[in-house]
Amino acid sequence: LVVSVIDGTARFIVSVISTCTGARIEQDYRAPHSERIRTFQNDNDLIVHRPNTGAADGGKSGPNQVMDEEATLQKTVAYAKEQYPEYNNNNNNDIIGNEAKLIELAKNLICNELGGDDPSLLAEDFQFLFPVVGPLTKSQFIEAFTNFNVQEAFPLASA
Repeated sequence: LVVSVIDGTARFIVSVISTCTGARIEQDYRAPHSERIRTFQNDNDLIVHRPNTGAADGGKSGPNQVMDEEATLQKTVAYAKEQYPEYNNNNNNDIIGNEAKLIELAKNLICNELGGDDPSLLAEDFQFLFPVVGPLTKSQFIEAFTNFNVQEAFPLASA
């Protein structure tokens, strides 16, 4: 309750200041990529739940609540291949559902300071979203993240 009051108060103060000054926070008006917010909303059948994981009667009643990760991944990969054929059997080395290729790309990104050392690893329309930050464009993310040394912050981490 206290956090909600503080959050509401802060938002009210910011709205009053922005209304009085005409200030506009650009990133508050930048829409995130639709793929990030629509995938599971458009096709709720993508999420597969394990049977007998309801909330009552020892899991036997109520909607199942524990996701079956493997089955959900299979359905999501099939959906992505259908919706985004440009990333399947193309010059992108068939990355959709290719676990080894995705791990290789992720390790390369991590080893290059999440794109800070090599911005070419990030798409031109890259967006960084976090609960309290963003969406940031590629250039905004690179500018902010170049000053944040992942290896220094997490010296025991490895890719």
